[in-house]
Amino acid sequence: MKSINAFRIAVVVGVAVYAITSSGCAIVPNTVRVEFDHSSHMTQHAPFSNAGTNYGSNVANVLAHWDTPGKTFIEIGEGVSLDRRWKDTNSCGDVIGPREQFSLRIGKTFQLK
Repeated sequence: MKSINAFRIAVVVGVAVYAITSSGCAIVPNTVRVEFDHSSHMTQHAPFSNAGTNYGSNVANVLAHWDTPGKTFIEIGEGVSLDRRWKDTNSCGDVIGPREQFSLRIGKTFQLK
Protein backbone atom coordinates (compact mmCIF):
# COMPACT_ATOMS: atom_id res chain seq x y z
CA MET A 1 0.00 0.00 0.00
CA LYS A 2 2.85 2.41 0.81
CA SER A 3 4.39 1.85 -2.64
CA ILE A 4 1.06 2.79 -4.29
CA ASN A 5 0.90 6.04 -2.30
CA ALA A 6 4.53 6.81 -3.13
CA PHE A 7 3.76 6.17 -6.81
CA ARG A 8 0.75 8.53 -6.70
CA ILE A 9 2.85 11.25 -5.07
CA ALA A 10 5.59 10.76 -7.66
CA VAL A 11 3.03 11.07 -10.48
CA VAL A 12 1.55 14.28 -9.03
CA VAL A 13 4.98 15.84 -8.53
CA GLY A 14 6.01 14.72 -12.02
CA VAL A 15 2.92 16.31 -13.58
CA ALA A 16 3.59 19.54 -11.67
CA VAL A 17 7.23 19.65 -12.77
CA TYR A 18 6.23 18.87 -16.37
CA ALA A 19 3.60 21.64 -16.34
CA ILE A 20 6.09 24.15 -14.95
CA THR A 21 8.92 23.31 -17.34
CA SER A 22 6.83 22.82 -20.49
CA SER A 23 4.98 26.10 -20.06
CA GLY A 24 8.16 28.10 -20.56
CA CYS A 25 8.39 29.00 -16.88
CA ALA A 26 11.67 28.94 -15.10
CA ILE A 27 12.03 26.60 -12.17
CA VAL A 28 12.44 29.67 -9.95
CA PRO A 29 8.94 30.56 -8.66
CA ASN A 30 7.28 33.91 -9.33
CA THR A 31 6.60 34.39 -5.62
CA VAL A 32 7.33 32.71 -2.30
CA ARG A 33 5.21 33.38 0.76
CA VAL A 34 4.73 32.30 4.35
CA GLU A 35 1.20 31.33 5.28
CA PHE A 36 -0.71 30.23 8.36
CA ASP A 37 -3.59 28.02 7.28
CA HIS A 38 -6.62 26.75 9.20
CA SER A 39 -8.67 24.05 7.48
CA SER A 40 -11.90 22.70 8.91
CA HIS A 41 -15.62 22.45 8.31
CA MET A 42 -17.44 25.77 8.79
CA THR A 43 -20.40 23.90 10.25
CA GLN A 44 -18.35 22.66 13.23
CA HIS A 45 -17.90 26.21 14.59
CA ALA A 46 -20.30 28.67 16.23
CA PRO A 47 -22.72 30.12 15.22
CA PHE A 48 -23.39 27.19 12.87
CA SER A 49 -22.96 24.51 15.52
CA ASN A 50 -22.65 24.09 19.27
CA ALA A 51 -20.93 20.69 18.93
CA GLY A 52 -17.60 21.96 20.27
CA THR A 53 -15.58 19.62 18.06
CA ASN A 54 -12.00 20.40 17.09
CA TYR A 55 -11.30 18.44 13.91
CA GLY A 56 -9.51 21.15 11.95
CA SER A 57 -5.82 21.59 11.30
CA ASN A 58 -3.55 24.60 11.76
CA VAL A 59 -0.46 24.57 9.57
CA ALA A 60 2.42 27.02 9.03
CA ASN A 61 3.53 26.80 5.38
CA VAL A 62 6.13 28.11 2.98
CA LEU A 63 4.56 28.25 -0.48
CA ALA A 64 6.20 28.62 -3.89
CA HIS A 65 3.88 30.03 -6.59
CA TRP A 66 4.31 29.81 -10.36
CA ASP A 67 2.13 31.69 -12.85
CA THR A 68 1.65 29.66 -16.00
CA PRO A 69 0.06 30.58 -19.35
CA GLY A 70 -3.70 31.01 -19.55
CA LYS A 71 -4.02 32.49 -16.04
CA THR A 72 -3.31 29.14 -14.46
CA PHE A 73 -1.00 28.63 -11.51
CA ILE A 74 0.86 25.98 -9.59
CA GLU A 75 1.66 26.21 -5.87
CA ILE A 76 3.82 23.83 -3.92
CA GLY A 77 3.94 24.12 -0.14
CA GLU A 78 5.79 22.55 2.71
CA GLY A 79 4.66 23.11 6.26
CA VAL A 80 4.34 21.87 9.78
CA SER A 81 1.20 21.22 11.82
CA LEU A 82 0.85 23.55 14.80
CA ASP A 83 -1.73 21.37 16.56
CA ARG A 84 -0.91 19.36 19.64
CA ARG A 85 -0.09 15.68 19.18
CA TRP A 86 -2.68 13.16 20.31
CA LYS A 87 -0.70 10.13 21.52
CA ASP A 88 -3.58 7.67 21.32
CA THR A 89 -4.17 8.29 17.58
CA ASN A 90 -0.70 9.54 16.49
CA SER A 91 -2.36 12.65 15.07
CA CYS A 92 -1.98 16.42 15.16
CA GLY A 93 -5.44 17.97 14.87
CA ASP A 94 -7.08 16.17 11.94
CA VAL A 95 -3.74 15.09 10.43
CA ILE A 96 -2.71 11.48 11.04
CA GLY A 97 1.03 10.81 11.05
CA PRO A 98 4.00 13.18 11.20
CA ARG A 99 3.69 16.95 11.64
CA GLU A 100 5.19 17.63 8.20
CA GLN A 101 2.59 18.66 5.62
CA PHE A 102 2.92 18.87 1.82
CA SER A 103 0.44 20.67 -0.41
CA LEU A 104 0.11 21.02 -4.17
CA ARG A 105 -2.42 23.32 -5.81
CA ILE A 106 -3.08 23.65 -9.51
CA GLY A 107 -5.72 26.18 -10.47
CA LYS A 108 -7.03 28.85 -12.76
CA THR A 109 -7.47 32.54 -11.96
CA PHE A 110 -10.61 34.34 -13.13
CA GLN A 111 -10.42 38.11 -13.40
CA LEU A 112 -13.62 39.81 -12.22
CA LYS A 113 -12.97 43.39 -13.27
